[in-house]
Amino acid sequence: MYLEQNIKFKSPVFIGDTITATATVQKFIEEKKILKLLTECHNQKNDLILTGSAVMMVPMEGEVI
Repeated sequence: MYLEQNIKFKSPVFIGDTITATATVQKFIEEKKILKLLTECHNQKNDLILTGSAVMMVPMEGEVI
């Protein structure tokens, strides 16, 4: 479940660009089931298009939120 996201746009995106989005886990708070992520998007030239952070609540294996 997505709880929060902050985004900073660094460069424009143009028609025909190919964008790759990544999310890297920076912290996991097990007792609260919270993931803190670094989010980034790059274009086909590997230019940084956006950067930000996200916070998610994730179920443990076999659990339903």
